[in-house]
Amino acid sequence: MSDKAIYPRAGDPRGTASAGDLSEPMARVVRDELKVVREELRAEVREELRAEVREQTRSRAVKMNAGAATASLYGGGALALTVGLLLALVMPGWAAFLIVAAGLFGLALAFRSAAHSRRYPEPAAAPATPAAPAAGAMPPPAPTGPAGLGTEPRAGTAPGATSTPGADEAPVPPAPSSPPIATPDPHAPHHRA
Repeated sequence: MSDKAIYPRAGDPRGTASAGDLSEPMARVVRDELKVVREELRAEVREELRAEVREQTRSRAVKMNAGAATASLYGGGALALTVGLLLALVMPGWAAFLIVAAGLFGLALAFRSAAHSRRYPEPAAAPATPAAPAAGAMPPPAPTGPAGLGTEPRAGTAPGATSTPGADEAPVPPAPSSPPIATPDPHAPHHRA
């Protein structure tokens, strides 16, 4: 059999499809794909525009807040000057402005304290210290080092007596399993090989 047998002959209506028969499904597929691409592009453009509008809104809000802060700074300065001039009517000018300056520093300190207390909560109260021992009472035993391991005689025990570890002592926490990690010197030069 030759290769020519596979291909339809010209003018043979049995094995051929017309161009119109093939173009309609292809056109439908292309239209569907174009619709999908258009929708994806629209969604992407919408998201980019929304992000740009959000960024511009944030930028505008920052600028407005900066303007408000500047105006309030000048207004506070004018108010402080007014208070100083009013006090200067009843006392020397230097004393009036010294009082105004001290008031402004006090106000700044109060604001700083308020900001500091919100950012860093107060630590819990320290436990109450035990009362002083009564007169004639024995002092607490000195801790024993690793060499003695608690076998040295303590003050107030009979000569020749030894103490047993753990009898009247708090338990000792175990040693760490790994050595502490050395932190690099911040002033050392940073070179890469």
